[in-house]
Amino acid sequence: MIYGVYGAGGHGTEAMQVFKSNLASVQDLNKIELFFVETNPFLKSINNIQIISEETFLKKENIPLNFTIAIADSEVRETISNRMSSFGCVPFAIISDLASISDESQIGKAPLFSQFSLVSPNVTIGDFVHLNYFSSVSHDSSIGNFVTIGPGARINGHVLVEDHVYVGAQATILPGTKNKKRIIGKGATIGMGAVVIEDVPPFVTVVGNPARILKN
Repeated sequence: MIYGVYGAGGHGTEAMQVFKSNLASVQDLNKIELFFVETNPFLKSINNIQIISEETFLKKENIPLNFTIAIADSEVRETISNRMSSFGCVPFAIISDLASISDESQIGKAPLFSQFSLVSPNVTIGDFVHLNYFSSVSHDSSIGNFVTIGPGARINGHVLVEDHVYVGAQATILPGTKNKKRIIGKGATIGMGAVVIEDVPPFVTVVGNPARILKN
């Protein structure tokens, strides 16, 4: 089987490390091929894993071609996912054995969950979502597609995070309620260390404690 991690930058190397660790219990590793995939590779390999072009990856004969995307830019992530899926490639999950993921949660396609990330019961997570080290999503929250949650960020209970949101490292989103979820609008950016105490409109950046909209 062939597995390609799209993106050979820092996030890609971290994702590959998690995946290789998960494969440690697989008995026949000779049947598994691992690659980094780049649109236009500048290097031949990194950390003993070959870097190949998307064109070369798509010419591989072993079917299915499994892929995930370790790129922080959510718009790029969506574009690549649509393109690779149109070629018949199959998204795959990278979830660290050290992550804590509730059986009562619903997880979409191709999650990338790092060590010590946490997903509580009754949480819904969309497609191609990244949870970094020590990040958490608490009960009764919903995370959209192509969302990135940075290291140590905390999404408390009854929060709705819409598509393409970026939550910076160590940010905290205070809980909503059963009757009124805290809403983080589509495409919003939550700055590092921000403490969000109210809803955030779409496509704005908020910073500080308490979080306020960053003016241009």
